[in-house]
Amino acid sequence: RVGSHPKVGLVQQAFIPHAENARGINTTRLCVIEERMDISIAKKYIEALAWLEVPCGQLDTLLLELDEKEREKYKEALGNILRGHFEILMPIINKYPELDPDGEGAEFYNAMRSKYIPSNT
Repeated sequence: RVGSHPKVGLVQQAFIPHAENARGINTTRLCVIEERMDISIAKKYIEALAWLEVPCGQLDTLLLELDEKEREKYKEALGNILRGHFEILMPIINKYPELDPDGEGAEFYNAMRSKYIPSNT
């Protein structure tokens, strides 16, 4: 039952195995989260996803320093992270299109992302 344990947050509960789709994504719990998510929580998720994009970009750049065999292994792992990013993002922007980083929410997303880009000083 979602929310049955007070010390387990909704994000943690989203990844407790339950009803999984073909890719292993817990769709039942993600749907419950989407129903309960208000705009202020959605903005916090968007900020966290914007933050995640920064180190993923750094990891992507580092792939060029690996030999081909290693690069494929790490490229696949990075792809899994980015797939998770997308699967968290999609239900949010379906409910709140004004937060879509590729649409109405571009300015907000970029502002959140820029908070975490290291300065070159």
